[in-house]
Amino acid sequence: MNAFFFGSSERSLFGVYHPPQGKTDRKAGIVLCCPMGQEYMRSHRAFRQLANLLSRKGYHVLRFDWFGTGDSMGGSSEFSVRSCLDDLDVAIMELRDNAELEQVSLVGLRLGASFAVLGGGARSDVDRIVLWDPVVSGARLLASLVGDRQPRSDETIGVLGFPLTPMMRNELSGLNLGDFSEFSAVDFSVFVSDESSEYETLKQEWRRAGIPFEYSRVPAAGNWNEVDNFGSALVPQELIGAIVESFVEGGAQ
Repeated sequence: MNAFFFGSSERSLFGVYHPPQGKTDRKAGIVLCCPMGQEYMRSHRAFRQLANLLSRKGYHVLRFDWFGTGDSMGGSSEFSVRSCLDDLDVAIMELRDNAELEQVSLVGLRLGASFAVLGGGARSDVDRIVLWDPVVSGARLLASLVGDRQPRSDETIGVLGFPLTPMMRNELSGLNLGDFSEFSAVDFSVFVSDESSEYETLKQEWRRAGIPFEYSRVPAAGNWNEVDNFGSALVPQELIGAIVESFVEGGAQ
């Protein structure tokens, strides 16, 4: 496991590279796309475990912090959908260049899954995208975060200890994975810990659009955005294991 900074001096991103362990090197890479805010805090241990397990199976794995989050440069008010898509471009090329890979896969959790689809779905150098409990509708996520509050259009509000800027609210309100239609030869896999109307809508709209995907439900308790004990983490072992095995069974070399 190697921690380092990459990107430009103006937009330095913090990453952790997990090289293949043992004698197996599949010449395949996986970029992990984390969620935002409280969900980032709750999922940190789960992402570390996922990265470690994938590296033990022979994969090159990169997990990183978006600009304005974690240990990357930038203030939290600078976090945005557009900047995350730019960061994903940089992260994909960083792993490809360092591990000398032609293609990589993406695994995204919650809003990170949305970024993976929007930023990687139409790329020729991305061969698979795994969506883990994805945010399908940004407007629905926004409603759950804001609740009954009616912030001014120019007001930054605090949500679970993190700022939600006007720009971020505007971007989230227009985010809908059901409208996604630009894709190349990417294999999509959706893993959910519980069923919801959002996921049913996503399945219907992607089938209507002719987007091929696999869908799996692996039950797991817990709410990514819940604040029960500060710093508490969710580590759904069975779901993490299912994602890892899906790569191994898929035969990526």
